[in-house]
Amino acid sequence: MNKTLQSLPNPFSMHNFVRFTLVAVLLASGSLASQAQETDIAVAAEPITAGVEDTDGDGVTDDIDNCTLLANPSQLDTDGDCFGNRCDADLNNDGIVNSPSTGFVNAVDLGIFRTRFHTLGGIADFNGDGFVNSIDLGILRTLFFRGPGPAANPWCAN
Repeated sequence: MNKTLQSLPNPFSMHNFVRFTLVAVLLASGSLASQAQETDIAVAAEPITAGVEDTDGDGVTDDIDNCTLLANPSQLDTDGDCFGNRCDADLNNDGIVNSPSTGFVNAVDLGIFRTRFHTLGGIADFNGDGFVNSIDLGILRTLFFRGPGPAANPWCAN
């Protein structure tokens, strides 16, 4: 028996969940190829992405992106709160970076960042390069007084 199966792209790579239309065709003797047998199978895949935007251009469509306005193709979300590291400098998860929760601006997120500075990866690695450094500090600065996100991950409640 000669079985032929075309290798399909991984629909879960980069968390870019894409619905595929699969067409299985049973090749009968003499149909598509003279050597085809009754058990030969051909599979074709066609990605369906019409109408789905990718606002930040990171290759992950907005309907599943954990950071819809800032490019983060890896979808790194170290603290598991459904917001990608690139748009989540809320290191203590209180809803805002350096929140004025007690009438003055506390520096809790900045303090947490300081303890992680010059370490490998983790929640303060906002650009996902594996290191917490001055680049991440610059990103933290742009996210001050903002909440995390926005994100549109359908598997998490934001």
